[in-house]
Amino acid sequence: DAPESEQDGLSWTYVETPIIYAISPSILSPSLDGSASLIGAHFVDSLELACYANSVKVPARFVSESQVVCDLSGVEGPSVSLSVSVNGQDRSNSLELEIAPRFLVHDATPNVLRPSTKSIEVRGAGFVSSRADALVCVFGDHITAARHVSSSIVRCPVQGVSTAIKLCYEGLGC
Repeated sequence: DAPESEQDGLSWTYVETPIIYAISPSILSPSLDGSASLIGAHFVDSLELACYANSVKVPARFVSESQVVCDLSGVEGPSVSLSVSVNGQDRSNSLELEIAPRFLVHDATPNVLRPSTKSIEVRGAGFVSSRADALVCVFGDHITAARHVSSSIVRCPVQGVSTAIKLCYEGLGC
């Protein structure tokens, strides 16, 4: 516990500067809720508790002395540098969090599958080649690796019989 002091009717508590050891998840998915857990030490439930994403103040939720959750739902970019403050002045060390790029799916062809259909071409926007190895196609309960063709086309090998196809980042939710 931090020592408490009082002088002339004012009281205060001394706290150590927080330290961040890890961030979970290690890659933030745009399809999830946009929150990241900071794991560390010296976190305090205070009115001044805040996370900083690239030096921009974002909401924080106290979980324990070793965990704070940051709301990153409005943060964009390929990565973000995260730190935390418990007193509005002193900040912890910073750690980088990678953000998976957002993509949009417009349509898929062919829209009628035959037994001879080998793949489906998914058209959209934002298919980034640097994250292509993490893109997967989901047909019902079948998951296969997507083949990146361009920033607007991905090919999915047909697996199983399903009426719907989803495109996701592996391990990051759909």
